[in-house]
Amino acid sequence: TSGTSLEGLANNLPRSDQPSSSQPVGLVEPRAGSPPSRLVSWADIEARVPWGVLLLLGGGFALADACVSSGLSQLIGANLTWLGPLPAAISALFLMLIVSAVTAVTSNVATASIFVPVVSSLAQSMQLHPLYLLIPVTLTTSLAFVLPVSTPPNALAFASGRITAMDMAPLGLVLNLIGICAVLLAISSFGSLLFELGDFPEWAHAIEGAADSRASTQ
Repeated sequence: TSGTSLEGLANNLPRSDQPSSSQPVGLVEPRAGSPPSRLVSWADIEARVPWGVLLLLGGGFALADACVSSGLSQLIGANLTWLGPLPAAISALFLMLIVSAVTAVTSNVATASIFVPVVSSLAQSMQLHPLYLLIPVTLTTSLAFVLPVSTPPNALAFASGRITAMDMAPLGLVLNLIGICAVLLAISSFGSLLFELGDFPEWAHAIEGAADSRASTQ
């Protein structure tokens, strides 16, 4: 009797060579004519995506492109010619303070897009190694802790809702000044030796000659 019952039970079990009509657990067969299921709906995207952060950063890139296309970058470069007669360290300090003020209201990428070409041309006109000004200016674009728009990490921290712009401003200003002093000290001491910033390099002469040839053809 027990052998017969076991044989009947085995016959009722699905065999591996026969397709099973039952669906796997957790999977539901879509109905005929129904639209395919989506991974995420627009309501979830609208509720979860930080649109304020996206618009904040996108506005910084748009501002940088507008400065270049409108000629504002060239105007800034023309108004910085007064830095030429100053010592190199003083010129770098003034540029870092200007860039620090600008990057507080725009993104660091946008600020670098505006100032890097201007500073490069300024260094060539001063017969100064371009890296002596470009390195401090580029690093200063990331020394932006005052406002949420300054860098993407600031924007993400502000989007959390746990801190406000007034919480960030005082501490951010102190961190900016500490960073500027540290970068200026580094570029004026071991940075000059590491990158050989004491002489005007040959590649800068080549760039200056190419720019002059383009200006003459225009």
